[in-house]
Amino acid sequence: WLGSDDLKEQLRYILFRIQHMGDTSYHVQERIHACIVLFHGPSGTGKTLAARILGKEADLPVWQVDLSMIMDKYVGESEKHLREMFRNAQRNNCILLFDEADVLFGKRTALASSNDKYANSATAFLLQEIEQYQGIVILTTNILQNFDDAFLRRITVMIRFPLPDKTVKAEKWRVCFSGIPLKTELPCTWLAEHLAQIENVAVNAACYWRMEGKAFLTLEHILKAVKLEYNKRQEQIPVEIMKFLHTES
Repeated sequence: WLGSDDLKEQLRYILFRIQHMGDTSYHVQERIHACIVLFHGPSGTGKTLAARILGKEADLPVWQVDLSMIMDKYVGESEKHLREMFRNAQRNNCILLFDEADVLFGKRTALASSNDKYANSATAFLLQEIEQYQGIVILTTNILQNFDDAFLRRITVMIRFPLPDKTVKAEKWRVCFSGIPLKTELPCTWLAEHLAQIENVAVNAACYWRMEGKAFLTLEHILKAVKLEYNKRQEQIPVEIMKFLHTES
């Protein structure tokens, strides 16, 4: 995991909670039990990745919940599906992951119709199941302000994921290409300042390198990967990026 020391410390605390779930050796009235965690911060800061790393470190499965497969248009069916999902997760000792949870637990809908009333009822049932779950529930959101205040009070731990600074991004560039034979040393600091989609560019550059069967990966491969990213966004590559990568290659 690449990030600030403060963020790492908070994630280590969550890992400790996971690893000591049910421990009765602490001088508190109740054992360490269920924990509802909220990861919040801009898109692309590693919230979902952090949840998966925690699961791997704790040797527990992470179940990313797809509520579109559970919530039903018929009254009572959603509750039945949710109850079954939580029971299965409990049996398998899963970490439950709800991505973009503000869609579910945003500010309450005004009761303008019977559909609104049903939606609020289903959400209330989901919240009840989350609170009763004897395990770790991780929620992620890009926009903390969208959450209902009453729900936020139920959160055990909230962790903010800030945008990475240049030092972290430069280290990520180095890590992404570790183990790959490079023709020249990567200008990681420059790359960190000019290119944001690190993982996509790294994977595509490596694929170009393997496809061409070259002995070394070069900045020319990275340039090709950058072109893919900008084509995807239907944008022109900035002249300074094009010029630097082409010249250094």
